[in-house]
Amino acid sequence: MTYIVFDMEWNQPFSKETAIQSPIYLSGEIIQIGAIKLNAQGAAIDCIDLLIAPTFYRKLHHRIRKMTGISREMLQGQKKFKAAIEDFKKWCGEDCVLLSWGYDDIQMLRDNLLMHDLDEDWLPPCFNLQGIFNHQIAKENRQFSLEFAMDKLGIVPNLQVHNAFNDAIYTARVAGALDLKEGVRNYAELNGILWHSMHSTKDFFPTFRTPEKALADPKLKTLLCPICGEKLTVPAFTPIDEKNAECLLPTKHGTLSVKLKLMKSQRKSYYIRRTIRFI
Repeated sequence: MTYIVFDMEWNQPFSKETAIQSPIYLSGEIIQIGAIKLNAQGAAIDCIDLLIAPTFYRKLHHRIRKMTGISREMLQGQKKFKAAIEDFKKWCGEDCVLLSWGYDDIQMLRDNLLMHDLDEDWLPPCFNLQGIFNHQIAKENRQFSLEFAMDKLGIVPNLQVHNAFNDAIYTARVAGALDLKEGVRNYAELNGILWHSMHSTKDFFPTFRTPEKALADPKLKTLLCPICGEKLTVPAFTPIDEKNAECLLPTKHGTLSVKLKLMKSQRKSYYIRRTIRFI
């Protein structure tokens, strides 16, 4: 088995009013994927750096341009997301897992796949390295920055940060200092410790013409356990008011609060924000 350590950069809308609202609220569009492939022993054996021409947010946000150093000229002539993600998929190969620092990258990847009407079933199992690092090195149940982990392990930062490829290199160096086999084997427990320390996670669902149709979307009742990935089904939501509903869902890791909030887009359509947290 190989380990794919990846990082991404994404452009963002200039305001909520200019954000893509359908089929989901798109908070970011991926413009760079950097990844390092590690063998079973945690040694780097290959790498990939993909710049991606934007489809939805074609004008680079000034904050993203300044932070990443990516310019409009650098993205011109690059492959669009569908072609780039196919290259990434082929490069990953078979019998691998994805490793990222934090939960944001994998959720952004799934959101972008959905926006481009692409299947996510090909995605290998995904793991947050923070949980493994906490258990093996930090010994604390909270989220640590990549910079903290590097400092803790004596990794000298000599590359520009906020570049997906460079950050993937740094993350791979941290991963190389961990027992990945043990971490992946016990991930449900380690991730549970970390996930319980988080406040919540949010998902957005496609827009509908009426509030009734948005709230009746059957996808709202299906979710994956944030700790072990088990498929969960919500029996029913209890209305709080005309825009909010909630369900308390027992799991083997504790009780999940699943809340729905009805949102209205600038295009006069309606979508749902689902918030999940342990109580």
